[in-house]
Amino acid sequence: MNEASKHFERAKFTTFWMIGTLVSFILYFSGFVMVYKIIRKRFFRRYRSVVLMYHRIRDDGKDPDMAVSSETFRKQLAYLKKHFQVVSLEEFMRGLETKQVKDTVTITFDDGYEDNYLQAYPILRELDMPATVFLISGESDLYEEMLTMEQIRQMQQHKILFGSHTISHPILTELDRETAFKEIAGSKRDLEEKLKNSVHFFAYPKGKRYHFNDAIKALVKEAGYEAAFCTENGYVEKDSDRFEIRRIGIRDIPMFAFKTRLSSIFESRLIYSLRKLLGLT
Repeated sequence: MNEASKHFERAKFTTFWMIGTLVSFILYFSGFVMVYKIIRKRFFRRYRSVVLMYHRIRDDGKDPDMAVSSETFRKQLAYLKKHFQVVSLEEFMRGLETKQVKDTVTITFDDGYEDNYLQAYPILRELDMPATVFLISGESDLYEEMLTMEQIRQMQQHKILFGSHTISHPILTELDRETAFKEIAGSKRDLEEKLKNSVHFFAYPKGKRYHFNDAIKALVKEAGYEAAFCTENGYVEKDSDRFEIRRIGIRDIPMFAFKTRLSSIFESRLIYSLRKLLGLT
């Protein structure tokens, strides 16, 4: 992707969040969100299973497109703890086979930045909440300040699960089959050796539908993973493709926008169709 395309994508992404925040303000303070949730839960008995995707927790204002401040993160987790059943990724996947009686959420982080340990982990541990970090198992020119093995081992002891995010974070659809499989299977092998645990879950680098395809999904299955996660937005249902699990990306937004986002209004059939038409999924 050239610089002009990258600039366009960033501009579209920023515009999407600005519009989403404005719409969230109207929906939340008009009372529509509350009414929608009451109707969905009490009358239709429909409960949502949601995978949240974070990247960075930092307070220096950098990486605004994918960073959440520690204060905002704490508020978001407190809300989740009160209004959702917060479970590990393993419990989440098992729970898809059972009848839901409450909205359920699981927390994931992509890439494995060191601030996941320095900023996120103390809050998760304080609130006694599980999470999953998808790790790049080798070296990548794209990232710095990554988790150390000592930090990872400490996190393993307190409800933090680790999954695979390839060896070097390439766009898998741009690789030949052999190289793609090495990235997918090699990261699983490397992490299992380092973590002394089985690695069951995989997250596609970048993760939009044009960053992976059916051939890549087949390689993930062949490598022995139980499920794979993308960055397409949406909640998860019993019949969801286990190798194309949708997530909701989170950034530093006002709490009214976070609550609206988690209500599943934006994933309702009408609004989601409109978002898809505009390329904002």
